[in-house]
Amino acid sequence: NYEARIDALQKQVEEQSMTMSMYSSYTPEDFNNIEEDIF
Repeated sequence: NYEARIDALQKQVEEQSMTMSMYSSYTPEDFNNIEEDIF
């Protein structure tokens, strides 16, 4: 069903934008610390 696929895609996009906004709430300093821990 074409409409069902579109609905599923829209939900995926909304979830991704939510997670991205969560990540953007971190400060750049936090990202630097995370990168240092990984490497």
